[in-house]
Amino acid sequence: MLIKFKSNIFYILIFIYFIQSIVFTYERMLNTDCSLQLFNIINSKYFFFQENRFGVWFTQIPLLTAVFLNIPLKFLIYIYSLSFPLFYLLIILINDKVFKSKEAALATILSLIFGVAFTFFHSVTETHQLLALSCLLYGLIQAKERFTAYRFYIFFYLLVIWCMFVHPNAIFTVFFIIGLSFLQKKINKFELISALLISFLFIIIKLFLTSKNSYDARQYDALLNFKQNLPHFFSLYSFRYLITKYSSTFLAVYLIILIVWLRYKGFKELLFTTLCFGGFTLLTILTFAAGDCDAIMEKSYLPGFLMFIILFSQLYYQKNTNYLYIVLILGFFSFYQISQASKPYTKRLNLLSEIVKNNPDKSKLIASFSDFDERISRFNNWATSMDVLILTACKSDSAKTILMVDDKNNYENDTNNPSIFLYLPWDPYKNKIINTAYFKLPDEKYTFYEKK
Repeated sequence: MLIKFKSNIFYILIFIYFIQSIVFTYERMLNTDCSLQLFNIINSKYFFFQENRFGVWFTQIPLLTAVFLNIPLKFLIYIYSLSFPLFYLLIILINDKVFKSKEAALATILSLIFGVAFTFFHSVTETHQLLALSCLLYGLIQAKERFTAYRFYIFFYLLVIWCMFVHPNAIFTVFFIIGLSFLQKKINKFELISALLISFLFIIIKLFLTSKNSYDARQYDALLNFKQNLPHFFSLYSFRYLITKYSSTFLAVYLIILIVWLRYKGFKELLFTTLCFGGFTLLTILTFAAGDCDAIMEKSYLPGFLMFIILFSQLYYQKNTNYLYIVLILGFFSFYQISQASKPYTKRLNLLSEIVKNNPDKSKLIASFSDFDERISRFNNWATSMDVLILTACKSDSAKTILMVDDKNNYENDTNNPSIFLYLPWDPYKNKIINTAYFKLPDEKYTFYEKK
């Protein structure tokens, strides 16, 4: 019984992940990019891809299907939140039942919880989906002998391309997985070189087509300024963030890395993994030198952590090793970190609900962050208009909205047009028309919030 439990531990972990996705549904869905995607998919009844990352189409299908079936809004939020763990569960099942690679199945869930706290609430992040798909690619390679050459090549190249469409960091995870597989003699030189050529060609085309004002372009520019940051490398925010989380968010991954260094027997694979991890982490530190919010900082390091997690998963299933209790302890510690990270998200939603409750006759408000406790009001603030719209539309036929700005008294955009929905602080008029089937926002002009 214990042997079977140890062998299938990934099902226990994904089940807990699933439960937390239910418990923290509103915290996961009503903040920044999450509410932006949720709102746009429901409002337009179509796919919504940020930065042209088309590879995330799969997780949007359940929500779109529910929208076309006219499922009530309060259920749509849960459907979208659960679409991500269901996607990860599907990948785990394929790795386990089809590819017969329990190592890939375990690596899938560990990469989603180790080194994760605030990133759990950035549920739409393409990084998590890239990690899961990279583990699927790893599982496919492990199962190569189960397929004819023709079928393997179809699945192999399709997965490589899918990964590349999900996130630019796929160049690192794909390179690592095919490089490791080559060292372990799972693929030949032709498969190695052809996959690398596809990946690098994709990246070159992506760089050429990337808009200069896009998020990706800003990250590339930050990396190109590395010469300015190298002299004070150890004082960079990104480096300090990495080393100061040793006892909290990153504790599980640091222990995994230590175990792999001490116990993994394959010298070539270990050296390759260490070099890939070091190179990726160095690039990440230089790219995010100026820092960002906790969710962004966490997820930026996850592709590097995946590399050691894969080696640890191999160790886990080797004979004469018993890492079950280590995985359980670190797994529950990681879920605890996620629960702790939920607190500022919950406080913010409670604040927004309280504002709405105290202003029953005002459907459209403009408020300053300083009108409230700024530690709460500024947390994940830019999507507040959509957060409140969705939150109130779940509870009433008549929705409300709040736009948070630095100084409401100096807000220059039109607030007198009753048909306007102030969508985003930097792009307020992008969505003048909203889907009234789900968002019945009264035709009233915006009024300023009055501090009581």
